[in-house]
Amino acid sequence: MAPPQVRFLHRALDAVGGAEVLLADQARFFERAGADVRVRTLVYDPENWDARLAGVPVDAWYRVLDGKRPRLTRTLGRRRLGWLLRELAGADLALAHGFPLSAALGAAEGPRARVWHCLEAPRWLHPEASNPYLSANADRAPLRHGPHYYKSSLASPVGAWPLVGRRRPSQVAADREGVLGLTAVWALSEYTRESVRRIYPSVNAEVLPPIVRFPERVVEKAPLARDGLRILCATRLEWLKNLDTLIEGFSRYRQRTDPRATLSIVGTGPALGSLKELVGAFGVTAGVRFHGFLSDAELGELSAASDVFACVPLDEPFGLVFPEAMARGLLALGPDHGGPAEILERGELGEVVDPLEPDAIAVGFARIRRLSDADVQKRRARADAACRARYAESVVGARMLELLRGLGVELPGSPAA
Repeated sequence: MAPPQVRFLHRALDAVGGAEVLLADQARFFERAGADVRVRTLVYDPENWDARLAGVPVDAWYRVLDGKRPRLTRTLGRRRLGWLLRELAGADLALAHGFPLSAALGAAEGPRARVWHCLEAPRWLHPEASNPYLSANADRAPLRHGPHYYKSSLASPVGAWPLVGRRRPSQVAADREGVLGLTAVWALSEYTRESVRRIYPSVNAEVLPPIVRFPERVVEKAPLARDGLRILCATRLEWLKNLDTLIEGFSRYRQRTDPRATLSIVGTGPALGSLKELVGAFGVTAGVRFHGFLSDAELGELSAASDVFACVPLDEPFGLVFPEAMARGLLALGPDHGGPAEILERGELGEVVDPLEPDAIAVGFARIRRLSDADVQKRRARADAACRARYAESVVGARMLELLRGLGVELPGSPAA
């Protein structure tokens, strides 16, 4: 009996992000389970993805060479969409990762089962429904450098908000109609599932979190550095990640409580210049370091030298960096909504704070610093155990196989870790 054909669709596998890591882990899982797996994408960077995909075949419109990348528009033309949707005839399962493939796959013919694993609905197309926290709290957010999303009208059809752009009713209708044609929608979190239900009311999404790679053994870390808390944040440097408020909260904590505290920021993105200006304006240049992009090994070394992982993004659908950091023994501070709040069990496994209130962030750091060594170790152990119980490959993989059986897709083997 021929192995089931599984096809993954993604607009671009060039930069490393949570959605792309999710695809790579799933593709490897299916291949180890005996499926015939191929990935189809417009842009592919071998340097970032060959090792992560570990030999999974990739069909690419354009392969990055010497760092040269083509620029893709948000809405792809028919020619490129048509190319992505080729060779699906006879496939047992096709999985779309991201817009516009989510809707395009629903309208396509060929695969027996068509699934969208939804990290988030397209924010620019459904801004209010996919950004409920920001929609309700935009008037509370500080206006930082230059034009960005905080103070603009989310309901504007032409969108002063940069994430909105020019969205036409026909685009919204086509997206909803396409998604209705899918066999199933898998949501990365309860928060994402609620967003899907608001935008596509008749879609019954199932929750399937990402696979998290945990160390075989629980990481043993030294007690907190009482002479200066060492805080780490790893994320893309863009405004929705709310790093400006995190930096302001850190500056207040440092000035009031812990003058030798440090904040290491890992990542790249368009907000870097403005964030550096804010660091200077808040007077914490000596305490904040921007590391840029780090390899997994380099990030592991920095994590080993850190005490706390802190990130307060707005309307974050999951937040893979949180369980990864907690598995390295870091205490966590995150926002009081979205996927991170689910991961942190609303404060049971870490600090959850109002992400638009710098004082709340400062107080959260102070609470962590006051923990006794015994309480620190208990929280680390509890967080690690809870994350493994929900996000380990054996747990997520079993759930994925169950969902596939419900779609009539049987994988021949049980994947070895």
